[in-house]
Amino acid sequence: MKYAILVDAGYLSKKLRFKGKNYTKSTIESFIHNIKNHPLFENDYLYRIFYYDATPCGYKIRHPITNETIDLSKTKPFTAGNKLIQEIKDIPMIALRLGSTVASGAWEVKNINAIKENEPFRADMVSPKITQKGVDMKIGLDIATIALKKLSDKIILIASDTDFIPVLKFACSEGLQVFMNTLENKEHNMKFEEHVDQIIEVDIANI
Repeated sequence: MKYAILVDAGYLSKKLRFKGKNYTKSTIESFIHNIKNHPLFENDYLYRIFYYDATPCGYKIRHPITNETIDLSKTKPFTAGNKLIQEIKDIPMIALRLGSTVASGAWEVKNINAIKENEPFRADMVSPKITQKGVDMKIGLDIATIALKKLSDKIILIASDTDFIPVLKFACSEGLQVFMNTLENKEHNMKFEEHVDQIIEVDIANI
């Protein structure tokens, strides 16, 4: 049987960094390797890896405290993000699906709980609010396409957004076997478990 792996990169990177791990091509490959070696798929073969991310934001924005104009396209996160996307293209069997990122002009406090009482508010305590556009839509469209065109027998979705539940239910109704990996998020497991065939665990501690 054929299976496809669908990875929400924004969610995977967040979970790995929370575990204190760098998000690199190597860690992505190790994570995919662990999925491929899961007992449920050991007798199947990989159809494709769908990797969903967004291009880094290159807007020019104005800092609300210093009034300084900041060109995000000249920052380290922008350069590192583009570099990683280029490296991921070299992973075998991968299909890169890219949305976009936008800076709305809003700013947010980085860690409000870390601010001490009577501490002066500094410019480095805030960061621009940057949001992804189009990523979730691409995931939903690919799931529906795989189901309708019978491109694969199984999918493994690495994500946690409950907005995917309707399309996952649709995929199941079309005969696709749907597996979910929420990366040890037990709260989300409970929300998904009745709508997919199985919640699977994939070890990320040894990546």
